[in-house]
Amino acid sequence: MTNIKQNGTQDWPPIPEELQSICLDSDDDQYSRFQSNYFQVGHPALIFVAKTEAHVSEVIMYVAQLQRLSKDAVPFSIKSGGHGLTKQSINQNGVILDLSQMNRVTVLDAEKGIFETQCGAVWGDVAAKIGQSGLILSSGDFGDTGVGGLATAGGIGLLVRKQGLTIDRIISATVITGDGNRHVVSEEHEPDLFWALRGGSSQIGVVTNFVFQADAVPQTAQGVSVPIMYQKISYDLKDLWQFLRHWQQWLANCDYDLSSLLMITKQEGGESAGRDSNKCLDW
Repeated sequence: MTNIKQNGTQDWPPIPEELQSICLDSDDDQYSRFQSNYFQVGHPALIFVAKTEAHVSEVIMYVAQLQRLSKDAVPFSIKSGGHGLTKQSINQNGVILDLSQMNRVTVLDAEKGIFETQCGAVWGDVAAKIGQSGLILSSGDFGDTGVGGLATAGGIGLLVRKQGLTIDRIISATVITGDGNRHVVSEEHEPDLFWALRGGSSQIGVVTNFVFQADAVPQTAQGVSVPIMYQKISYDLKDLWQFLRHWQQWLANCDYDLSSLLMITKQEGGESAGRDSNKCLDW
């Protein structure tokens, strides 16, 4: 075991033997592969690339010890796909727990639409896997988004009005809490913990696995068929409040096959521009 030093001054606890094979520092050839997320480059002191739930539990316990010794001065980040807008999946001079190698996707019951996925998988791989069974789930807009970040934050996808948020389709989840213990939670088992991990990226633990309820979609000779009509409209607005009111009333009366996502930006002259992306699904 080796001693890692923070900024060359404060000794960190020795890395447990069971974590040494998954631990990277800046001298490791693989460090650059895991140090960044989608938005920026991080420079953590240590990166743990977990491969099992036992690894996740051990990392949590190690970081808990480190936090006690440093009086919570050492940042700790959890990273699956690294797509989060908050950019919290990386840090400077702290510890990153990377879940990208925990990426198994399994269809448990194609007829009932039930599948499970580890949190390090990305949604593009999930879609490819469950699509083979004629299943579909609303899960963000980008295929390289991680399962863990989206499913613990909310999950607004192209099918959101048809299927709801990604968190609405969670049947159960496995979470490792701050004491290192493993919990399998659902509406029937530890319902408070199940409620807390769905949405808002709560800090109650590290989710390692989800079981989802997907929808079936029509099959053709070529496979799954989900025709999508996509339209992007931009407006120059003088009265933003009036526009928002009309857009909301219009959307409330539309068929649930249509999802409409509104993005508002400020132009150089100080006026607002509204961009309305309408997605109509025919299934």
